[in-house]
Amino acid sequence: MTVDPTQPINADRHPLTLIVADKQISPCDHATFDRFKLWVAQTLTPGEIDTYQTDNVTISHWDHTAGDSFPHLLNPCECGTYLPMEVDPGPMLSSAIGLLADLNQVRKHTDEMEPIFRELVDVLMEMAELSIEKNIALEIR
Repeated sequence: MTVDPTQPINADRHPLTLIVADKQISPCDHATFDRFKLWVAQTLTPGEIDTYQTDNVTISHWDHTAGDSFPHLLNPCECGTYLPMEVDPGPMLSSAIGLLADLNQVRKHTDEMEPIFRELVDVLMEMAELSIEKNIALEIR
């Protein structure tokens, strides 16, 4: 799900923070992260996207086909904990190993991405790799 970042309701954007132990990085805001995941669902999956709009709010929701294509990245939650082990993806808990695998697939399409999405993929991969290397959870807040 994503909320339209151009709409006034998102004027008060909150930074997306990636945390592994004492290292924190804020590569973008939550609205940009949502746009990135919507781009992945629309561009790189065979899934269907439903869009609902009322007044100044637009919500986009991808189906299970899209979600299953990148199950750790397109997790139904915009925040969560990614453990440095194999874990089935679910709301609030997933796998840093699975996220890294999803991001490696997405990275094959960097020429098609907005520059901010390329930067986001690089930072997500760096933090997922650090999570695995240090055997400490990656938190996305």
